[in-house]
Amino acid sequence: MLNKKATKIINHFDLEPEITSVTGAFRYRYFDHLEQVEQDSRFIKDENLPDVPRYNIINWQGSKSIVFINMAGFEEELIHRMSYYFSADLQEGFTSLTTDSVEISQEMKNKVSDNSTQASRLDYLLTKIASSESTEEIEENISKLKSQMPVLDPTSKRPIVQTTIGNEIQAPDLIVSNEDLNAVLKFSRNSPFSSDKLSSQINNSLQISQQEAAKIVEVGTSRYLTHLSYVLQHPDLELPTIPRNNPDFLTTFELIGYSISKYLKKEDNTLSYQYTRFSRNRQYKDAYVAYGKSYRYEIRPVFARYVEPDNLDNEKVVFISSDESSFIDVTCVEEKAPSPPRNVSFEYIQGEKIKITWQRPESYVADISDRFGSSSPATSKLYDTNDIKGYQLFVRNSLQQPYRLLQYFTFNNTYPADARIRPPEIIPSELTMSSERVTSATEFPYPEFHEQKQYVTKIRPNIDYYFAMCSVDAHGNTSQYSSQNRVRRNNVTGEVDIEMVSQVGAPKQYPNLLIPSKLIRPSFTVSGFHYMDIYYAPDTNISKPSSNVPAVNIQLFELETQVEKNISITLTDKGTNKLSN
Repeated sequence: MLNKKATKIINHFDLEPEITSVTGAFRYRYFDHLEQVEQDSRFIKDENLPDVPRYNIINWQGSKSIVFINMAGFEEELIHRMSYYFSADLQEGFTSLTTDSVEISQEMKNKVSDNSTQASRLDYLLTKIASSESTEEIEENISKLKSQMPVLDPTSKRPIVQTTIGNEIQAPDLIVSNEDLNAVLKFSRNSPFSSDKLSSQINNSLQISQQEAAKIVEVGTSRYLTHLSYVLQHPDLELPTIPRNNPDFLTTFELIGYSISKYLKKEDNTLSYQYTRFSRNRQYKDAYVAYGKSYRYEIRPVFARYVEPDNLDNEKVVFISSDESSFIDVTCVEEKAPSPPRNVSFEYIQGEKIKITWQRPESYVADISDRFGSSSPATSKLYDTNDIKGYQLFVRNSLQQPYRLLQYFTFNNTYPADARIRPPEIIPSELTMSSERVTSATEFPYPEFHEQKQYVTKIRPNIDYYFAMCSVDAHGNTSQYSSQNRVRRNNVTGEVDIEMVSQVGAPKQYPNLLIPSKLIRPSFTVSGFHYMDIYYAPDTNISKPSSNVPAVNIQLFELETQVEKNISITLTDKGTNKLSN
């Protein structure tokens, strides 16, 4: 009897890289007590709840035009190896061997702002001042300015991450039959050069190749089939159907969208697969994220073609995705500073006591409101983050002194209790006043802890007290200072003098930044001297002027004629006592 043996079928798709760049950002709208543990967003499932409180937004650019097809009703039903395939699925019975180690590079870093605006503003300022050697040097180098300021997301104040895909040309892969590869592996296992060093790896590869070769052999024949061949030979297979717009519609594989595979990045940088979604445009919003977690999104172009392009009566379509992906990592962390407390006021009670009161501030962020899948039109909306979970009260007795913490009030109701984030400062327990307790996720309604809005402290007479406050949000971010007020009680008249010395907004590092004063003050005024001795005695070795270059400048003014003289001082390296001018 004649034993017929069919030719092995190869379906090889060389899909060139289509995605050129990817950006990703975390959007934070408002606080939710389950934000650190909930990834299965209840805000999407329940229409009675407000807009989703947080989400990741991924945008990317591509080199091809997207062909629109009507996928209503089956967009969520693209199942791997049933209606949706990777190109590797269509060459079963064969193995791809890489012939060159050159891979398409992907560089992921913070997106950097365009410096054209800053340069134009600086150019405008230079036209408003008198020309000098300094301004001419700036003008010569203005075109060379390279801004390295990252672009921040307006809701989270985190840098937007960007992945740039290289354009290297890859060498083609070799397609080898699994049977031939099986024989090569058997021979390699017995190679005198490798001895038994590679036995375990080769045995694993051999087992895999044998399984791949065995599962595609039909019973009673030696014919090898691929999934695409199977699809073509089984017209009754349940594939999606799409009406034909014209005779040339989807007769070849056309780009119709993208698949997005989501992974959770664990602390050891391993990836845990979550799910895959399909997008018909170059943007994807993911509301199924937990605060503090990191996620990876792998994006692949998806192509479609009719199973029988020439048969106008057959409207079944097969979908193929690229094996290679472009990816972006997004960390769900918010760094937007809250607003400082409002309306800080003081009331003298009696004796040495004074009562400080304040009001909770609003912290709004603007975002595009949508229902994530709803047909309602998207609109611009302001969201109150409502994430203030503490206040810090500071005091000092002189503008030349730093502030010291008087009291820290905390009422963070994040669930679970061990996930509550504190500010980065080291705060002693004796300075902390807390209304928090352990809660349960099933409590309804979920409790809001008591929020302290007043505090009574003692002040001694005839001493200046400068008070300021900061807000602390649920993520440990602290605000700038509130208005700064000086309080002094006269022990003779009993009068309490309250004066605002600084407006709202001074940074914690520079509390005197907004206090009205002269920009430059003379260190001292002298007459009758012709020289002076200068001694360099730093308080610390950590902060010091640069050595061997002009580092200190002394500016002298003749008070009557206003003649100015600048003297630059260069400090030499340690070990010498020489000062030069």
